[in-house]
Amino acid sequence: KKVQEAADAVLETQRGAVVAIDVRTGDILALASGSKFDPNLFTRELSAHDWKDIVEDRKLHDRAVQGVYPPGSVFKIFTGIAALSENVAKPQDSVFCPGYYFFAG
Repeated sequence: KKVQEAADAVLETQRGAVVAIDVRTGDILALASGSKFDPNLFTRELSAHDWKDIVEDRKLHDRAVQGVYPPGSVFKIFTGIAALSENVAKPQDSVFCPGYYFFAG
């Protein structure tokens, strides 16, 4: 419950997604999507301005379950842990990541 509340609190003012999983059991501890809107807008006739705001900002898009995110950043964590446990790297070491990877030319 606390993990879900923390995810909701962070995304109250942020656009993004949080998915927290217990790696031992596979249980989902939190599932949240940012870019909130007032659902009460749908209880009356929607103005063109409100509809445009919802559609252009993709507020109906559930980023946690509909988003397509590359898994690269997740693997950096495991690679770092492996490097530390195998004494290939030290905690004070750093590696620059430009955000892309060249593959096969």
